[in-house]
Amino acid sequence: MLSLGEQLITDEVAAVSELIKNAYDADATRVKVILKNVSTPGKGVVQIIDNGNGMTKDTLLKGWLELATTLKARAPEEKPRHSPKFRRPILGEKGLGRLAVHKLGLNTEIVSRAVGSPREVVLEIDWERFDDSDKYLENVPVRFTERPALLLVPDGVGFHHGTMITVRKIRAVWNLDRLTELVRKMQLISSPLSGMRNFAVDLQIVDPVSVNVRKVDYEEIEKNAIYSFTGSVSDSGELSYEYKFRRSDYPELSRQVKEKTMIPDPEHFAEGRKPTCGPFNTTLFSWEGTPRDKEMVFGKAGYYDEIVRPNTGAKVFRDGFRVLPYGDEDNDWLGLDRRRIERFDIHVSRNLLIGFIDITTKDNPYLIDKSDREGLIDNEQFRDFVALVIDALRVFEKLRLADRTRLKEKMGRTRSKRTEKFSESIRALQTVLNEPAFKNVPYEKRKAVSELALEAREKFEQVLEEIEEPLLVAAGIGLAVMIPTHEVRRDLRETIEHLARIEKQSKDESTLSSVRAAMKLAKQADDVVGAITRIQQKSSTEERFPAERPIRLAEELFGYRFERRNIIYERETRIKFTIKGSSRLMTLVLLNMLDNSSYWLLRNKTSDRHVKIILDEIERKPTIVVSDNGPGIEDDIDTITLPFVTTKPDGMGLGLYIARQIVENHGAKLKLLSPSEIPGLFSGANIAIVFPKTTNGTRRS
Repeated sequence: MLSLGEQLITDEVAAVSELIKNAYDADATRVKVILKNVSTPGKGVVQIIDNGNGMTKDTLLKGWLELATTLKARAPEEKPRHSPKFRRPILGEKGLGRLAVHKLGLNTEIVSRAVGSPREVVLEIDWERFDDSDKYLENVPVRFTERPALLLVPDGVGFHHGTMITVRKIRAVWNLDRLTELVRKMQLISSPLSGMRNFAVDLQIVDPVSVNVRKVDYEEIEKNAIYSFTGSVSDSGELSYEYKFRRSDYPELSRQVKEKTMIPDPEHFAEGRKPTCGPFNTTLFSWEGTPRDKEMVFGKAGYYDEIVRPNTGAKVFRDGFRVLPYGDEDNDWLGLDRRRIERFDIHVSRNLLIGFIDITTKDNPYLIDKSDREGLIDNEQFRDFVALVIDALRVFEKLRLADRTRLKEKMGRTRSKRTEKFSESIRALQTVLNEPAFKNVPYEKRKAVSELALEAREKFEQVLEEIEEPLLVAAGIGLAVMIPTHEVRRDLRETIEHLARIEKQSKDESTLSSVRAAMKLAKQADDVVGAITRIQQKSSTEERFPAERPIRLAEELFGYRFERRNIIYERETRIKFTIKGSSRLMTLVLLNMLDNSSYWLLRNKTSDRHVKIILDEIERKPTIVVSDNGPGIEDDIDTITLPFVTTKPDGMGLGLYIARQIVENHGAKLKLLSPSEIPGLFSGANIAIVFPKTTNGTRRS
């Protein structure tokens, strides 16, 4: 019993939440949660009183007292069960929530009166008696009586029927932090926007410790949020969303976008795999971290720090009821802060976001509670659900980035210097990281590290903006990959020679097969490194070279990847022309385009992946087009070539930005084509490099 009760339910707040769920399942419309003297050792009492259907003697003995009873439990493939009166989806379906009373205290009294019954049943349990390891459960006595209704009457607790649970000898002393946590979670026990009809929780704390937690006004936040996003994700992964950007001080920048798009990340949902989870809805509100912006959304900045910030993050609700612990202060289930630190420029952290993710038992029967009520079971359906939430978030972040960029330009914040503050933040962060006990730090310390890191990155961004961050990052990436390729090629060729000797000496067919496969891989790696070496070699920025030269080099580098990913590649040379500039840089442009095609084609089935490069003319201008039959590009060329705009999970968002700079330095332009603009284009993404008419040597092939 110690394992099932005290140790199975995570904490006292989760225990209270479970008992409220039981009241909801019992068709209660009101629940009173009363805590008396819980901060005083030996005197605390916890009561949960509801006006639900109540229990008869048989229900109490055969249902409540039997663990994991089938009265509520069901298999995921079965249809969800509903309460008898209001037809509510049953929330507590494992039959273990009743053990929450054991978590709360050592003595439990349950008084219950069924609807229409003149009598009430009373059950008393002394949990200390279950600690006797020599006794079986049926040998531990519990006191049970039936009597005329005394407490569950209008003159008693104010209800005609329902259940009253009283827990004495409480296990834990409720300090201010625990009481504050309970108040916050009770305030958000149901979705603040969709909510639960005909269900209210009244929390009363009668205790020497004074708790004053103001309630967050989510409707006001919804009205004033700078960035807001509401969307529905279908069971196929299609996101239908509405995005709003609003600035009362710059109304001319405000905009609203309504779109539909397929969002499954092709690496997680390879070959167009359909998500195993069901549909869900998402609502996101975000703002900037400056005092001015906080005041615009929340009024006084102090209101944000005291009231809003502890409630930020993305929370999950099922059938309108909160699923703990997702979105708690110490639960970053989507990795928002980690993503923010890694890519501060585009990702939004928890302290700048309030999110509500709504699921239903009907649409997501396989999103099942863990027995300890610490979230949902980590199965394939849950992993797909998390992936789709992040994919939807990525769409929001891309829209938000475009508006943040416009806003910064309007406000003149793209040239602000924060060198000294950045250095101070880094030093403070280093002090925390150098503490000897850092490996076993408690949550508050970890939170401090996270906040310092975010602050440091914020200052870092502001400094880098002044010195052209995109170009510096691109240069840094270039330096990082300038490896000593001649040494790598030497090692690869030695490996090939060793394998060739083994092949000659071996007579075992299985060994020969493995050796030949290894030789093939080594030769392919040698070809790739050779191509990288040629890219690294300096070339004149004013050379004149045939357009096919960078194409051939890009083909060498991507031939192996295309083969591995079952992508059919072809080239159509309809005209031949020369380009004045750097063949090395033009190769980098083509590599980026082919890399994007290779990534997004993972959504297609392995038998339907095509990419081609076409050399042709548009309006008599020589053109190189990279065309694929992937999902295509929804945004315009100006948006996708902004720095840090990306929909790849781990993308930097610099590829097309750098490509555009290179192309424009060659006097050319990037252009998105529709499939009808040039014969032979595929239906997916078609990105063209359109050179000026003055390009020499153009001739029809």
